[in-house]
Amino acid sequence: MFLDRSKFGIALICVITLLLLLTYRFIHPETFTHLFHHHEDLYRGTNKSIPLTHNNITILFWTPIWSRPMTEKNIPCGNIKCRVTPNRHLLQSSQAVVFHGWESDMIVARKGTREARKNIPEVRHYNQYWVLLALEPPMYFSPRLQSFGNLFNWTMTYRSDSDIHLPYGKFQKLEKPIPVNGTEHLAKRKKLVSLVLSNCNDVPSKRLRLIKELQKYVKVDVYGKCGTFQCKERTHAGCKQQLGNEYKFYLSFENSVCEDYITEKIFQAYGAQMVPIVFGGGNYDRIVPPGSYININEFPTAKSLADYLLLLNSQDEKYLQYFEWKKNYILKADYIGYDTGYCQMCQKIALDFPSGKKSIIPNITDFMLNFQGGQPRCWSSTIWQ
Repeated sequence: MFLDRSKFGIALICVITLLLLLTYRFIHPETFTHLFHHHEDLYRGTNKSIPLTHNNITILFWTPIWSRPMTEKNIPCGNIKCRVTPNRHLLQSSQAVVFHGWESDMIVARKGTREARKNIPEVRHYNQYWVLLALEPPMYFSPRLQSFGNLFNWTMTYRSDSDIHLPYGKFQKLEKPIPVNGTEHLAKRKKLVSLVLSNCNDVPSKRLRLIKELQKYVKVDVYGKCGTFQCKERTHAGCKQQLGNEYKFYLSFENSVCEDYITEKIFQAYGAQMVPIVFGGGNYDRIVPPGSYININEFPTAKSLADYLLLLNSQDEKYLQYFEWKKNYILKADYIGYDTGYCQMCQKIALDFPSGKKSIIPNITDFMLNFQGGQPRCWSSTIWQ
């Protein structure tokens, strides 16, 4: 009798469990499927479609940017209603989901684990774009993407081949040349070379070694955490303007030597009316006006560069040639135009939004680190060794 009751109890529990599962399956079909297929839906996509009505587009930021939460706002974008939001409750109605590769959420996420379910969406719709936002060189964040496989549809980076190009600054060519007063670039500027440096680590570009080598032959004033000088102005923009009133040249040395990686350092030098001395892997003539900067790769030794700077310092006419660009160009922005990038994404969605499944970047880590032939997009420099 006791045995029969036990069997009845077990059977009753099984029936109740089955009923609960069937009820949950009916109410949450996508999540149910996901739980029993170990993240396959995350990569395959769900069958549910997100409508696109009246060009009303929502971009969901699943992660913060530089550990700062995104603020919900409407982006000016012509006749397209373009909204960005950090509200994860809007996942079901967002046409795009953006992940910043630098964030801690991306570090701990792993395919098929409970941590992944905490840090990335459980499922995605088949006509929803997932976008990787990356503003630093790939070696800093690509290892943490290895578990994501074929997750992303688009990239939003500083690289010119990105689906959404997000440069650190921008020039615009004028329709007609304008006159330039050269004397404004000489007044009060009695000092030679400066830079602001806050990352004192031995970064991949080895820029600290290059700075120390140059300091053997010419005075270079280093501001910020890594130097002995401090700006009176507390903001980055104010500090650069202060330096622009005192110095003729600014060292725009990148932390890594990578394809297309040209950051705000050079654009802020232009904004402060200094001549940038550049070191990096980007094609500078494609990004900034030719003849407006000094590239250290053109000098075999630190001494040869120092001698050239001293020559320009003694000959105003030669120095002022580096400002000839102002006749034909204007600096539109010396910062990352996030809103422009968001509008570009909304426009792209409005044009491309299909009823079917979108293409996937098959190996995001390899895509970020290497060219198609397998050559690395970043490399070590042996200059001045």
